[in-house]
Amino acid sequence: MIQLLITLIFLVFFIELLCRNTFTSILNWIKGYSFYFYANIFSLWCVLSIFIFITNNSKISILALSSIALILGYVNKYKFRFRGDPLFPWDLKLKKESSNMSSYIKDFETIKDIITGIFILSLIYVICPNISFSIITRLLCLFLSLIFFTLILWRNLFASKLLFNVSGLNNHLLDQHKFYSSNGFVLAFLLNIKDYFIPKINNHEKNKFTSNLKKNDIENKSSEKKPNTIVIMNESFWDPTLIKTLEFSKELTPTLNKLRETSFFGYMVSPEFGGGTSNIEFEILTGNSMYFLPTGSMAFQSYLRKPVESIPYELKKIGYDTIGIHSYERWFWKRENAYDLMGFDKFISCESFKNPEVKGLYISDMEFSKKIIEVYENSKNPLFLYGVTMQNHGPHDGSRYKKFDINVKAPLNNKALGELKSYSQGIHDADKALKYLIDYFKNVKEPTNIVFFGDHLPMLGKNFSTFVECGYIKNNNPTSWSYEEKLKMVSTPFLMWSNYKNEKKDLGHISACSIGCKILESISLEPSPYFRFLNELYKKYPVLCKRVPQIFKTAKDTKDFEELTEKYKQLQYNQLFGQDIDTSITAANDNLPFFN
Repeated sequence: MIQLLITLIFLVFFIELLCRNTFTSILNWIKGYSFYFYANIFSLWCVLSIFIFITNNSKISILALSSIALILGYVNKYKFRFRGDPLFPWDLKLKKESSNMSSYIKDFETIKDIITGIFILSLIYVICPNISFSIITRLLCLFLSLIFFTLILWRNLFASKLLFNVSGLNNHLLDQHKFYSSNGFVLAFLLNIKDYFIPKINNHEKNKFTSNLKKNDIENKSSEKKPNTIVIMNESFWDPTLIKTLEFSKELTPTLNKLRETSFFGYMVSPEFGGGTSNIEFEILTGNSMYFLPTGSMAFQSYLRKPVESIPYELKKIGYDTIGIHSYERWFWKRENAYDLMGFDKFISCESFKNPEVKGLYISDMEFSKKIIEVYENSKNPLFLYGVTMQNHGPHDGSRYKKFDINVKAPLNNKALGELKSYSQGIHDADKALKYLIDYFKNVKEPTNIVFFGDHLPMLGKNFSTFVECGYIKNNNPTSWSYEEKLKMVSTPFLMWSNYKNEKKDLGHISACSIGCKILESISLEPSPYFRFLNELYKKYPVLCKRVPQIFKTAKDTKDFEELTEKYKQLQYNQLFGQDIDTSITAANDNLPFFN
């Protein structure tokens, strides 16, 4: 028995070492959060008890538990290193998408980790005895385990609330970095399982608020001219010149810099860092927010299961063609299905690009701009197009391009400098592709708006190393970042250009979920009650993002924010999980195959 206990203690210690990196940090955690350390061990014991109940073989059970724990621990290590986020239970749903992460994991350290894992399992096999237990012992252990899992997974129970209050278990789910840092990986992962399931909202409160919105609904009014609206979400587009220690051989984004003097310009606050692109699409197109969904979850895959209000639906009501384009596989993040449910007439993926120019690993941004023009020229009605590029997707290997237009000087080692150089070349190419598009639509008689922004900052280095070494942030621990550091690590350039009006405006920072309001505003379209509500929310709270916690000066400010976001949460719940479907949405799409 003692060998089993030692193994459980070792597993907790080793898994924490994988993500905390140093023995000192682990010892500090054990010293400061000793209860959580023991809770992690007990959590593993509960899982082991279930395995032993099933097999009645301690050796097989501890090997099975150790294998699962080590795999999850290593995946957590690499995910945090390359995405800046820990591993969540809902990540296990990502099948094909997860395989793409393998492109980042290919160095010697990975081989070393595999060998270490095999060695640990072999050691456990040799050390741990094969013990059989009586049925009474197994039933008793199973009973205790089930009680424990019931308490942590069903937190509305009185006993569960009592456990959390008495134990002081960290329940800061909005700040998952803090949640994992204090609770430890095993316990935090188990506690998060409950939040995979979105709790139901009181029907009376939900219906009362949504009915008030419907009472205030008015008929949509559209401007006489219906401008084409082209939205380009450029992969990992960001402004590296914000890092003052970098030097570039030429201007990196001359087109963007020039356009911002005659356009609306600001910074989009992304719900993601280094990946999770589809969640930005979800926020912008529907106005819903990842603020109310589990951190690390993918809305397209897990929560978008029926038609919801969206920008495409709003524009279809007044005769727009709605087209989505992504220069990658149509199955990725279940985009094809999601775009149907958001009201797009057509979704174009990489399969529809004929002999495209590939630059680096993916279809080039210039090819993407040409595709946009092709779609526009074939459109018979005012066009709403939402495009997601791919060229500058990671990994940003230094040998990615055969030819470079940009050279970079930075206080980095050769590998990190090569990654930064490749990334910067991608930014420069994106700027050229934007110029190509702008030059074309300058000469188009039809009024046209072009919205351009990046979806999130890039993954550069491991554990934010490039950002730290260049002095952009102070360290690689997000929980210790200042408000300003948290904000700038999720802020990407955002531009709204028009070929029929010339107006400069500083938009400041704007959450992804509020951008749809700005798009409707640029078209002079009277928004639906839902988007009107979002616009009012934006005026009060331009930034709504889990990664950038709100700072309030007074208790009244805190209360106002909580009341408004609770209304938002109720609306979003009704959008995603309510039984009623807006009849205007259905009517606008009754000829589409997925409604038949």
